[in-house]
Amino acid sequence: MNEKYLLKNGFFPLSSNVSDISALVKVENNLLNILQIIDYKRDLYLDKAQFEEIKASLRGAFSEKGVSEIHILTLILAEDIEKGESLSEEDAFCWLIDKQAPRLLIAEDKQPDFYGMKALIEDFLVKWSENPTWLEEEPSEEHAKTTKKEIVTGYLKKAPYVTLGVIIINLLLCFGCIMNPVLFYGKGSLSLTFVREGQWYRLITAMFLHEGLDHYFSNMLLLYFMGEMLERRVGWIKYLFVYMASGVIGNLVSCLYEYCTGSYFISFGASGAVFGIMGMLVYMVIMKREAVRIPIMSMVFMIGYCIYSSFVGEHINGAAHLGGMLGGMILMFVLGLRRKSHEG
Repeated sequence: MNEKYLLKNGFFPLSSNVSDISALVKVENNLLNILQIIDYKRDLYLDKAQFEEIKASLRGAFSEKGVSEIHILTLILAEDIEKGESLSEEDAFCWLIDKQAPRLLIAEDKQPDFYGMKALIEDFLVKWSENPTWLEEEPSEEHAKTTKKEIVTGYLKKAPYVTLGVIIINLLLCFGCIMNPVLFYGKGSLSLTFVREGQWYRLITAMFLHEGLDHYFSNMLLLYFMGEMLERRVGWIKYLFVYMASGVIGNLVSCLYEYCTGSYFISFGASGAVFGIMGMLVYMVIMKREAVRIPIMSMVFMIGYCIYSSFVGEHINGAAHLGGMLGGMILMFVLGLRRKSHEG
């Protein structure tokens, strides 16, 4: 892995006393991402205790300066793959590069990605294998302009358009509910009675109606805190599918609750869909063990909202919340199985 390539992608080198071990750091959203690179030559001796000591010294150096959010990915450039695997077997945040191929090796029990590093490393290996001197070539002015354009285009492509679009649509319809509640609630709210009459469309329309701005903001703030990051992570198509499908599942569970309890109530709101996105997040963090970065304030708001909606808030459709969250988790599991079957 070439340090010059990493410098071009926003990393900064850290001083090291060992010639075969280097470390680079990248700061994003006040969080510290450290890439530790070990050139594991055949004649280099490094045991697991020394390996852990190196990582601990890195953490300690920044902890002393008051930095608590530190993420370290170790990249072992191995001439002997078995030797590299033996060193890294207990560290989930450790990948190998086969220096003979070259190729990136990520075992099944390892972290599948590290804030976009997988694509960055694979891109480097492809370009390096095609032209080992490509980094030494000075880019032309036209190429520099193209690169800037690609950066801007890439950023725009990753902007959370679905999340922002959902927030805007819900805001417009919220004003509609305030100005003409009889029309909007009468035509779009959900109840088992309406579904029995064949008005299945209400499973969708109810997701976009809110009882005032406080109801709207509680749902949309939660959606923004999660969606802004998750939409970029999984892609807008999968994100939109999980959002809409979770909302429908949550509303179906709400109708099932009405049927089983013999109760009758009118419900509306985006909570089922929003909790589906929360289910997506839970699945990625707990089931897939993916490193998902969420700012502390966002976490505080999400936890507070869940407590409020579960124990404090009035007129809360808990069945839709639970159904939406379980729906989001199940959908992510199914989509993961489908992806594996295609890869196989």
